[in-house]
Amino acid sequence: MAFARKKNNIRNVWDLPVNQVEMRSSESELAILISTQIKDWLKNGEVLPSKNRVINPGDIMILVRKRGLFFDKIIQELKRNEIPVVSSDKIKLKDYLVVKDLIKLIEFVLLPGDDLVLANVLKGPLFNLSDQEIFEISYGRGSISLWDSLINYSKKNSKYEVIYNNLRDIIDKKSIYSPFDFYSDILNTGGREKFLSIFESENIEIIDEFLNQVLLYEESNIISFQGFIDWFENTSMNFKIDLGNVKDKVRVLTVHSSKGLESEVVFLPDTTSVPVNRQNPYIIKENSLTFIMFPSSLPESESSNYFRVNSQQKKKEYKEYLRLFYVAMTRARDRLYICGYKQTRNIDKNSWYALAERTFDKIDFYSDNQKFIGDKRITVKRIES
Repeated sequence: MAFARKKNNIRNVWDLPVNQVEMRSSESELAILISTQIKDWLKNGEVLPSKNRVINPGDIMILVRKRGLFFDKIIQELKRNEIPVVSSDKIKLKDYLVVKDLIKLIEFVLLPGDDLVLANVLKGPLFNLSDQEIFEISYGRGSISLWDSLINYSKKNSKYEVIYNNLRDIIDKKSIYSPFDFYSDILNTGGREKFLSIFESENIEIIDEFLNQVLLYEESNIISFQGFIDWFENTSMNFKIDLGNVKDKVRVLTVHSSKGLESEVVFLPDTTSVPVNRQNPYIIKENSLTFIMFPSSLPESESSNYFRVNSQQKKKEYKEYLRLFYVAMTRARDRLYICGYKQTRNIDKNSWYALAERTFDKIDFYSDNQKFIGDKRITVKRIES
C-alpha cells in the first residue's frame, strides 16, 4: 500500500514567475510515482518470479473507479515517460499512425505541391526516407516546392529517380481508381508488407478495418478522393480491440471495463473515497406503486419513509462499491498495489484504502518497507505469499 499527499510547498507571492515553486495535486504526485516505478521496472529489467522473466508493459494494468482527473494524469505521465499505454477498448480509427499514413497518400495525390504532406509520405512506410535524406532534397531549394526539388534530384540521382517514378505512379492511380481500388492496389503490390514492417503485425486488423470504412464510404456517397477525405475526417469511427490480447502496452481502465481481464501486476490508485449519490434518482416500487425519489443532503428523520428508503439505497450502493473492490483485486495474478491520493490525510473510513489498511493491521505477516521511487521516499506495507 502506498499513499500520495499534496505537495505542500511554501512560496513567496512576490517571487518572479520563473522562481515560483511548482505546485502539484495529490493526483499528479501519485501518477508520477506510479509511472516512475513502471519506468524503473522496464529500464532495470524487473523480474516476475512467477513467470521467470522480466516485466513488460503488457503485464501491467491500472484500474480506477471512474474516469476523471487521475485517469488523465496517469495516461499523461506514462506517455511522458515513453511507456506505451492503451486506455479504451474503442479507439478512433483516425488516431492510429498506420491510418494517418494511409490518409496522407490521398492528400498527396490531391495536392503534390504540399511540402508537409509530401515530407510525411517520403518518411512513411512506402519510402522510409531518413531525416537526413529529407533534408538533402529540402535544403537550399529556394522558393520551389519540395515536389519540384524532388523532380530536380531525380534527374541526377538514381535513388530519387526511383522514388519520383513511384510517386508519379501513385498520382496516376487517382485518375483510374476509386479510393478503395487505390488503396488495394498499393497494399497488394508490396505496400502492406512495408506498412507492417514499420507498424508490426497487430496493425493487420487496423488496415483491414480502414479498407472496410473506405468501402462503406463508397456504398453511400458520390465517390471522389476529396469526398472521402472530408467524410473520413468528419465521421467518428471507433475500432474495438480485444484488451485481453494487448501484450505490449500498459492498460489503464475502469474496474467495470476490466471484468474478464487479468494482469500480472495491478495498481489500484483510486481507493480513498466512497461514492455519494447526490443527483441520480432512485426508482422505488412500493405497494404496487412506482415512484421516483431524489437523494438529498438535508438532515434526515429516522422515522420518515424517506430515511428508510434512502438508507436502503445507500446500503445497496455501498454493497456494489465493495463488489467492485473484489473485482478489482482479483484482476491481479502476481502483484497487487493498493495506492491512494487525497488533499489531506483524512481518508473515508469506509473506503477501499481504509478497509485494506485495517486488514493489514489485523495480520502479523506484513512488513513496513521504506523505498525510493525516483527522489521520493515512501512507506509500503507489504505481504508476500
